[in-house]
Amino acid sequence: MGTEDASDVKKISRLALSRLKREREQRGWTQSELAERIGTTQINVSRWENGVTTPSPYYRQRLGELFGKSIQELGLIPESSEERTA
Repeated sequence: MGTEDASDVKKISRLALSRLKREREQRGWTQSELAERIGTTQINVSRWENGVTTPSPYYRQRLGELFGKSIQELGLIPESSEERTA
């Protein structure tokens, strides 16, 4: 199961890279502005957008609420995990 989890993280990272950045840029926000709105740092936002790390479940929820989209729409939950976390 350990390699499956690592694979899931990679899936989240690739999707989050394009979707999070696109949502942020569509609103004309900088990484710092997004970070302030959800209570994190600009460094974390940069890492999420570049696929270095993934947001914790707390920040996934905050991002979904802020953008008015589900975490699935934002690419923050891997397709293979949807059933396990439901």
